[in-house]
Amino acid sequence: MWRSTIDFLSRSRRCYAIDLPGHGESGDRQHGWYSIRNLAGFVAEVCRKLAVEDPVLVGHSMGGTIALKIAASKLVEMSQIVAVNPLVRGGTWARSMNLKGKFLARLVMPMRMLWPITSRILDGPLRPFSRRWPIHVRRNREDLSRTSPDAALGAIRAVLM
Repeated sequence: MWRSTIDFLSRSRRCYAIDLPGHGESGDRQHGWYSIRNLAGFVAEVCRKLAVEDPVLVGHSMGGTIALKIAASKLVEMSQIVAVNPLVRGGTWARSMNLKGKFLARLVMPMRMLWPITSRILDGPLRPFSRRWPIHVRRNREDLSRTSPDAALGAIRAVLM
């Protein structure tokens, strides 16, 4: 998703695309580690280790929420932040939809069992969409194949709780 954005922005500035734990090329973390606070701390630590000065943080969806958390917590001194469609943490939303507790418990086991085949669903029931948007489907399939079940479930918990 970020490749074309990075290609464009890197003409005038240094860009880093951070693979969050459990996503992309990064390693996984222990069960229960995934939260917006921990992910924000992870990104802040990467910025410190790379000695990035006055960064412009850009995040989409959950990444936007993480960038906002970093800014609000002042984990990194930054000049600008771009949060594209940040997810609103869902405590209020989850309560209103009655999604906490039992729902998440019921969701965990099927997702753990089905995660290895999730990306293949794009080739089955979603085949009509695959033909219409082949680039998007290919990117989603690649992203899903590089995300661990714990990271995916942790992201869901972080957003809903």
